[in-house]
Amino acid sequence: MSKIINQIKDLVKNNTEITMNTQANNNKYEVVVQDKSNSVTSEWELLYRLGMSSYNNTAYDMHKAFSEVRIKNFNHIYTLIQQCYQNFMSGVNVEERYGTDFAIYQPDEKLWFTLIKRDKDVSIKLSITDEDSPFHQLNIHFHIAINQTNGQAYLVGYDNCYNQETNTFTEKYKASMLPNQKRVVPINKLADGTDTIHASGNLLQNGEVAINKETTEVSYIQEVGNERDLLAGIYEKAIIELVLSHANEKLTNQKETQSNLQDNNFGQPVSNNLNAFGSPAQNTTGTTPFGAPSQNNTPFKANVNMFNPALTTNTSGAY
Repeated sequence: MSKIINQIKDLVKNNTEITMNTQANNNKYEVVVQDKSNSVTSEWELLYRLGMSSYNNTAYDMHKAFSEVRIKNFNHIYTLIQQCYQNFMSGVNVEERYGTDFAIYQPDEKLWFTLIKRDKDVSIKLSITDEDSPFHQLNIHFHIAINQTNGQAYLVGYDNCYNQETNTFTEKYKASMLPNQKRVVPINKLADGTDTIHASGNLLQNGEVAINKETTEVSYIQEVGNERDLLAGIYEKAIIELVLSHANEKLTNQKETQSNLQDNNFGQPVSNNLNAFGSPAQNTTGTTPFGAPSQNNTPFKANVNMFNPALTTNTSGAY
């Protein structure tokens, strides 16, 4: 097992580039991990926001997960999302599961799309299955809805998340590798077998308890539902180890530089802003109907097959 873990750590270390803004923003240090491999996620970026411990002056990641993912060269992914949606709406490989329409499409061995019909939209989960990617098992959720005014399909969040100038889609809320943490109150067993919890609060009318967070013992756990979650956790833990190591090295060097300058009466050092990211450009044209994001604004129809054989291993027009 340790051999497999070391292989993953080496892959992550050898195929990523880490940059850090050493000037804190709202008491958080931003660290960017960029994929430098030739995988399907090449040039993509994960942003981590780290805190600084007041006890030992080292960086830490309270959430143990990235804050946002920046999908470079988004046109390619966007086209595949369109194709999956077209096939889903045409009934290709669609089955009923969980009481609704469900389908899985794999254009190749590097990407996995899971589509589920919701009441008001279609949910599309993109999973990275490329074994050459340091972001292996990264999951990103997209949603396609119908504009009630003109009846056109559109990608929810496109206007706010997509930057046409850089062809980059930034997702802050619906992407993950490690499963999300859950808060639990541990149950302790006394010598006589009585189960107890360390908690205080007020009993509500519905039988629930409004706890006092200051005096209640709370633990954070990450539920691993399957092998993919476990593998994603190994990859992200390897990334976080590199991020923390890089951050602590940068911050230590910064403190030493500041100390040397102060000792020599040179004043405060000039800020070394290695990777200051501005806000992504906003699209103010309103809801963008489906089509290639940078040039084609023509909405697509559900009965039209937009598959590009060059982008899929299946030349029949369906996954």
